[in-house]
Amino acid sequence: MNKYQSSEQSKTEIVKMCSENNKEKTIGVGSEIIIIDMKNEKDYAGRYGTVAHIDDIGQLHGSWGGCALIPDADIFLVI
Repeated sequence: MNKYQSSEQSKTEIVKMCSENNKEKTIGVGSEIIIIDMKNEKDYAGRYGTVAHIDDIGQLHGSWGGCALIPDADIFLVI
Protein backbone atom coordinates (compact mmCIF):
# COMPACT_ATOMS: atom_id res chain seq x y z
CA MET A 1 0.00 0.00 0.00
CA ASN A 2 1.40 3.40 -0.91
CA LYS A 3 1.16 6.68 1.04
CA TYR A 4 -1.75 7.93 -1.09
CA GLN A 5 -3.89 4.88 -0.36
CA SER A 6 -3.19 5.19 3.35
CA SER A 7 -4.15 8.87 3.26
CA GLU A 8 -7.41 8.10 1.43
CA GLN A 9 -8.24 5.37 3.95
CA SER A 10 -7.64 7.79 6.83
CA LYS A 11 -9.82 10.44 5.16
CA THR A 12 -12.60 7.89 4.70
CA GLU A 13 -12.39 6.99 8.39
CA ILE A 14 -12.53 10.67 9.39
CA VAL A 15 -15.56 11.28 7.14
CA LYS A 16 -17.33 8.28 8.68
CA MET A 17 -16.54 9.39 12.23
CA CYS A 18 -17.75 12.95 11.58
CA SER A 19 -20.90 11.72 9.87
CA GLU A 20 -21.77 9.40 12.75
CA ASN A 21 -21.07 12.11 15.32
CA ASN A 22 -23.11 14.74 13.46
CA LYS A 23 -26.11 12.39 13.09
CA GLU A 24 -26.31 12.21 16.88
CA LYS A 25 -26.54 15.99 17.20
CA THR A 26 -28.98 18.60 15.98
CA ILE A 27 -27.21 21.25 13.93
CA GLY A 28 -28.73 24.67 14.39
CA VAL A 29 -27.95 28.27 15.19
CA GLY A 30 -25.52 28.24 18.09
CA SER A 31 -23.97 24.86 17.22
CA GLU A 32 -20.20 24.83 17.53
CA ILE A 33 -18.22 23.17 14.77
CA ILE A 34 -14.68 22.38 13.69
CA ILE A 35 -14.06 22.32 9.95
CA ILE A 36 -12.12 19.26 8.82
CA ASP A 37 -12.25 19.87 5.07
CA MET A 38 -14.16 22.48 3.09
CA LYS A 39 -14.41 21.65 -0.61
CA ASN A 40 -12.43 24.15 -2.71
CA GLU A 41 -11.44 26.16 0.40
CA LYS A 42 -8.33 24.50 1.83
CA ASP A 43 -7.53 27.47 4.12
CA TYR A 44 -10.61 26.71 6.22
CA ALA A 45 -9.40 23.32 7.52
CA GLY A 46 -9.02 23.43 11.29
CA ARG A 47 -11.15 26.52 11.82
CA TYR A 48 -13.58 26.58 14.71
CA GLY A 49 -16.80 28.56 14.83
CA THR A 50 -20.41 28.92 15.83
CA VAL A 51 -23.31 28.61 13.41
CA ALA A 52 -24.97 32.04 13.12
CA HIS A 53 -27.44 31.38 10.29
CA ILE A 54 -28.76 28.53 8.15
CA ASP A 55 -29.99 29.69 4.76
CA ASP A 56 -32.95 28.43 2.71
CA ILE A 57 -30.87 25.72 1.01
CA GLY A 58 -29.32 24.44 4.24
CA GLN A 59 -25.87 26.03 4.05
CA LEU A 60 -24.33 26.89 7.40
CA HIS A 61 -22.98 30.42 7.92
CA GLY A 62 -20.95 31.26 10.97
CA SER A 63 -18.03 32.83 12.74
CA TRP A 64 -15.36 30.74 10.96
CA GLY A 65 -15.12 33.14 7.99
CA GLY A 66 -16.92 34.28 4.87
CA CYS A 67 -17.69 30.89 3.30
CA ALA A 68 -20.75 28.81 4.09
CA LEU A 69 -20.47 25.13 4.97
CA ILE A 70 -22.41 22.77 2.73
CA PRO A 71 -23.40 19.78 4.88
CA ASP A 72 -23.37 17.23 2.04
CA ALA A 73 -20.08 18.42 0.52
CA ASP A 74 -17.92 19.65 3.40
CA ILE A 75 -16.52 17.67 6.31
CA PHE A 76 -16.98 19.15 9.77
CA LEU A 77 -17.47 17.98 13.31
CA VAL A 78 -20.23 19.27 15.58
CA ILE A 79 -18.80 19.61 19.08
